[in-house]
Amino acid sequence: MYADVGPATAQAWVVAATDALAHALVDLSDGREHFTRDTPVRALPLLCPTPAEPREGRVDRASCAAAAAHLRGVQHQLRPLLAAPGGIPAGARADTARALDLLAGALEELAAEPPASARATAVRAGAMRAIRTAYRLLQPDERAPGSR
Repeated sequence: MYADVGPATAQAWVVAATDALAHALVDLSDGREHFTRDTPVRALPLLCPTPAEPREGRVDRASCAAAAAHLRGVQHQLRPLLAAPGGIPAGARADTARALDLLAGALEELAAEPPASARATAVRAGAMRAIRTAYRLLQPDERAPGSR
């Protein structure tokens, strides 16, 4: 899954949150109740710059829409895994479900907002808050057995 969310720092958060989501899903599918892997946020080089068309700072709405749709599909497919006994997710399942929803929602927001609109800066800031929250939800709890 790829979404060009603009600045390299924002891109690094999306990559880290997506990576953390993948690790969380492995933990859940292995039957773990806690996350076991820290996922660092690494500085990334510009992913697709060219001298004629620098991408730094610009959101690619099409890639964000495609990534959001992909995550919504994943969300639908994972309902059985994320459902807990009694139908109410708890613990790592609830955190994973919430993070998946936050990531998809943030990318949907970025895809929907025209870059030249008066709200574009606020939408970007809100989306980045959601992405960082999703990332943090998917990190191991230091008190959990077997974490880190």
